[in-house]
Amino acid sequence: MEDQVLISIFSVAQNLFFERGIKSVSIEDICTKIGISKKTFYKYFESKEALLLEIAEKYIETERAKIDEIKRKSENAIQELYEIYQMNTIELINLNSIFIEEIKKSYINVWQLMSNHIEIECPLFIADNLEKGQKKGLYKNDIDIPFIVHLYTKNQLMVIDYFAQNKNESLNQLLFKFYNFFIQAICTETGIQEFNKIFIYQSNYDKKNNAVI
Repeated sequence: MEDQVLISIFSVAQNLFFERGIKSVSIEDICTKIGISKKTFYKYFESKEALLLEIAEKYIETERAKIDEIKRKSENAIQELYEIYQMNTIELINLNSIFIEEIKKSYINVWQLMSNHIEIECPLFIADNLEKGQKKGLYKNDIDIPFIVHLYTKNQLMVIDYFAQNKNESLNQLLFKFYNFFIQAICTETGIQEFNKIFIYQSNYDKKNNAVI
């Protein structure tokens, strides 16, 4: 049985860090929100920094599992890519640019962990996705897969960096622009039609159920 206090610490701390940044959130803030003492907190973590590192590790581990599940269930490469986008949209909806700024400047080990995850694992997923899409006629046959994989990976990091510097748009807005641009660049006409079908269906479903698009 999972430790409910530990689950609460992870959940509450991540939400607070995402919404307010790291430095403005104290251990006392986390404990008050959960309803535990500082003594209880220190049974699990020696510091806020140690908690932050474990949150990053757990986030990456959970994301891997979700991506594996999406790959198993998706009907085609475009749906797979779209569901990855949807996953990121839901998980990062409350992310404040201050969080990214502070990670990059003051918590280098955490930023290194996150950027390594993108640079090492993202290329494997995208290369596989591109090959699937080409086989089904959804992606253009003349695209250079290694080059596109490199561009996709580097641009993921650039979107995050741009978000940290630009206060006018949410990360979700930037991710939508990025995914839409990427799809338009690699898809055949058949692929564009499939993307539009998936996007329109999902948009209508989300509106009907008051979900976030």
